[in-house]
Amino acid sequence: MKGDEAKGKACTRCRVLLVEDDIIDQLAFKRAVRELGSPYNYEVAGSVAEARDLLARNEYDAVITDYALGDGTAFDVIQMAHGLPLVFTTGAGDEEVAVRAMKGGADDYLVKDHERVYLKKLPVTVENAIRRHQAEEQVRKLTRAVEQSPATVIITDTEGHIEYVNPKFTSLTGYTADEVLGKNPRLWQSGEHPRAFYEQLWTTILAGREWQGEFRNRKKNGELFWELASISPVRDRDGNITHFVAVKEDVTERKQLEAERERLISELDAFAHTVAHDLKNPLSAVLGFAELLTAADVHLSEKDITESLLAIGQSARKMNSIIEELLLLAGVRKTEVEKQPVEMAAVVAGALQRVSHMKAEYAPEITKPDLWPAALGYGPWLEEVWANYLSNGMKYGGKPPRLELGADVAADKVRFWVTDNGPGLTPEQQARLFTPFTRLHQVRATGSGLGLSIVRRIMEKLGGEAWVESEPGKGSRFGFTLPRAN
Repeated sequence: MKGDEAKGKACTRCRVLLVEDDIIDQLAFKRAVRELGSPYNYEVAGSVAEARDLLARNEYDAVITDYALGDGTAFDVIQMAHGLPLVFTTGAGDEEVAVRAMKGGADDYLVKDHERVYLKKLPVTVENAIRRHQAEEQVRKLTRAVEQSPATVIITDTEGHIEYVNPKFTSLTGYTADEVLGKNPRLWQSGEHPRAFYEQLWTTILAGREWQGEFRNRKKNGELFWELASISPVRDRDGNITHFVAVKEDVTERKQLEAERERLISELDAFAHTVAHDLKNPLSAVLGFAELLTAADVHLSEKDITESLLAIGQSARKMNSIIEELLLLAGVRKTEVEKQPVEMAAVVAGALQRVSHMKAEYAPEITKPDLWPAALGYGPWLEEVWANYLSNGMKYGGKPPRLELGADVAADKVRFWVTDNGPGLTPEQQARLFTPFTRLHQVRATGSGLGLSIVRRIMEKLGGEAWVESEPGKGSRFGFTLPRAN
């Protein structure tokens, strides 16, 4: 609204443009304003051309125009005064013209009478026109705000039937307005919230209170997402609830960051345990044997000295292995690599070479295919995966360990695996695998428990999946899945 506007009033001193080519009507208007004390600062235009000039140079709160003007009609003024409250005056018997004018953009009309009683009605008519424009502008602002809102807005009736959704709803969920109008929001429920969750929601809003909470819902394409919602009742003038409005924010990214944060905290706790426990044991052995070798009052045989030095070397190698695995885990987390077709035969050969010292110790029987299917990945990281699976298979397989390496293709995926002849794993044991720093078998473990954590992290970075298939007494199959390469 242009001009001087005050809260609670249409305007304190309205600027009004009167477009009237009849001099007598002009004088009558001025006299009425003076006698009625109308709050107008007015200007008079005696023609369409003069009105055009005044509208171009000045701002007005309202326009009053006669129909028949010397160089045009009120319809010309209506076009020029677009967006301003406009009251149309017409001679007796011209109601049909007045109706056309209102359809064309006028806010109200008054029929001129010979006694000019219509002038007494004019202030109220103008006031109402200005108020109506203010209300309409407010509605337009609110509508634009809702339509352009970055939050999802949904309006339902008291039974949950959808009456309105804003564009953000469509862009987020994939459902068009036509697909959901008249439907219930349960259309996109994920099924992950219990019935009591929705019962509590409805109890709250039907009681006239606002409900706030988080939903995990499902998009049209099946993708799950999180929403932070505020659902409030809408009341009529008598205080009766007529609708519910839900304003919801997509917080999927925030939830993912929170989950990642919790996971990192868990890994940090486990990392601290590894450093404090797994490094402490070999370090204590190194310190103990070193003190023994350097003690002035202890006399050792050549055999004892040799065994002590060997123990120091073994403990140092164990610490070095733990540190290398920790560095590798941190490096995988931070590094981004480009997935390329991998020559898996060469990768497996490299992994077997890395565990050659274990082959000498455990004497495993190993079989592998002559040809491997092509997959997308990163060779150095996949060599680490194979080395972990092979070393675990030798440690926890039978006596002697029998390991079968293999692969198969399913659609656009390739599955690789190592099958052992060990005792197998219970479902509870399988559920604990691939979590940070969890040993394969707590009692028999000799490593730090980092191996499968590294495998899981590598698969996450390569867009693959680490998995296990096992049954007590029937061995285990540890595998990973990668995208297939053409």
